[in-house]
Amino acid sequence: MKNLLEQAGLLLRQTELKQEEAKKRGERFNMFGACGVNHYETTHSAIIASLLDPLGSHGQGNLFLKQWLQVMDMSNVVDAETARVQTEFTTDTGRIDILIEDESHRAVIIENKIYAPDQYKQLERYDKYANDAYHGRENYKIVYLTLFGNEASPQSASDVQYVRASYARHIIDWLGVCIDKSATFPLIRETLIQYRNHIKTLTNQDMEINEKQELLKLMVEHAKEVDAIMAIANTDYGKYVFDSKVKPELEKYADSRDLICKCENLYETRGERGIFFYRPEWKGMAIRLWSSYSSERSFFWGISNYTAGCDMSRLRNKYKLKCLNGAPEDAWPYGWEYSDRRYRNWDFASGTISAMCNGEFVQYVTNKVDEILKEIELQKVEMI
Repeated sequence: MKNLLEQAGLLLRQTELKQEEAKKRGERFNMFGACGVNHYETTHSAIIASLLDPLGSHGQGNLFLKQWLQVMDMSNVVDAETARVQTEFTTDTGRIDILIEDESHRAVIIENKIYAPDQYKQLERYDKYANDAYHGRENYKIVYLTLFGNEASPQSASDVQYVRASYARHIIDWLGVCIDKSATFPLIRETLIQYRNHIKTLTNQDMEINEKQELLKLMVEHAKEVDAIMAIANTDYGKYVFDSKVKPELEKYADSRDLICKCENLYETRGERGIFFYRPEWKGMAIRLWSSYSSERSFFWGISNYTAGCDMSRLRNKYKLKCLNGAPEDAWPYGWEYSDRRYRNWDFASGTISAMCNGEFVQYVTNKVDEILKEIELQKVEMI
């Protein structure tokens, strides 16, 4: 096993060196990443819809739409020759992220989820609307698009027939075909390449094909060792790293700031989980790095209650702190903010665990808590 890890480490260091050299040549520059096009579903919906739209400014007519329908095996669902594309289409049951509709009154409804949780009965409501609007379920398809092809939650899609799609496979495959079809249009081609590279980053596919093949070959040659590693990779290993490398440092930091640090259900498979920092005089509220999703660990920052008896409706003022970019909500009265993309999903493949080992994760968490804590003290934020 030691030999496997040494060889894998050498291969990864070679990959990092190549990436650093590419960065110096400007090959790693990506406008989508620079503009923060990460977790905002509406932004990704607008980009995808503009490419799908036969009337889009790309000037390629229905070329990209046809390729997407082929990738999704839906060429017989809507007619690309007469189709039109709309985003944020408003119905009496909610807003559809992307709607593709043809002259024969057939449609594809795309629900786009990057990190946001499902709304209550969301797909059920879209299904009811579409069944009425298109006169039967044979005339439409609902596509549930997520980073990795996750299932919709039962409270959103009970008894709804929908197609799972992923950025990691379907969108990347589609963009690859569109890039090939745009060979004679350099501006369009380079834009598509940058967006595809950005999606690869979001879905942890940064490693080049040759290096990935070498690593896969190495794993096949050491199959027993790989099986042993993978058996504990996402649960026991992550928990061991957090408990041995992260938790003691966070507790030490908290003590230096007169805070108490607690962790809850971090490596459970369902329910809410996260880390919170509080002071006894705050009574029931805390700074939280939290995930409220049952199927994935998409963490975000905010200030909220940590005890069931804390009634935040008694807060006199609710306003967004400068250090949090999301608008206040009932459960997050001073706003919220997704955690840094590097640390949003705490699984074995995301890179978060290696950052926990080398101290980068602890530095990120403590810096953010300091930022929030400073604003709490300067603005005398009410913490009931």
